[in-house]
Amino acid sequence: MPSAGHDGPTLELAARLRAVIVPLGRSLRQQSGGRFTPTQASVLGTVLRHGPIALSALAAREQLSLPMVSKVVALLESEQLVVRTTDPTDARVSRIAISGDGRAWIEETRGRRDQWLADRLAETSADEREAVARTVTTLERILRDPA
Repeated sequence: MPSAGHDGPTLELAARLRAVIVPLGRSLRQQSGGRFTPTQASVLGTVLRHGPIALSALAAREQLSLPMVSKVVALLESEQLVVRTTDPTDARVSRIAISGDGRAWIEETRGRRDQWLADRLAETSADEREAVARTVTTLERILRDPA
């Protein structure tokens, strides 16, 4: 539920933060090596965090249609990054789990992204890195707390 309007400085800060986060996210995605689309990589990450997961639950988490998530999973399955099993209690339900290759791809990609960002942070002063650390702590709290 949207809250009441905010004062000018708070709204301006929110706009500046968004203007920094969006390109940062784009730059980090570019470090993935281009093997998969952002949607495919996101689905793979969700399977890692929440798998084995039913296709319908995966579609809901990713805010994708069931046909779209089925298509993405089929591609990831063909690349041997996920495995599909039948739910033991309901044969109509497929569950998707990460494979060893999928886990390795995610770890390698995350490492490359972390290194890219560490290289950028290394160009800043110790005081600036401390300010970033405080900001990250605040953002973690904001995103953890229900809105």
